[in-house]
Amino acid sequence: YCRQKNIPYKDIEAVMGYLHNKYHIPLHRMEVISYGSDHPIADNSTGEGRTQNRRVMILVYE
Repeated sequence: YCRQKNIPYKDIEAVMGYLHNKYHIPLHRMEVISYGSDHPIADNSTGEGRTQNRRVMILVYE
């Protein structure tokens, strides 16, 4: 699921499809969780902080 509406779901599907096709990762082993502004790692009041908060983390489970 994707709680952040800024990321089009088609883009998320494209990344998952790429990982599935290129590395044969089963789709059931991937999950999309987007926290948006709920879990920033830096201060959003500065440009540098906003840049740090624009991130993607990919976790693949065995």
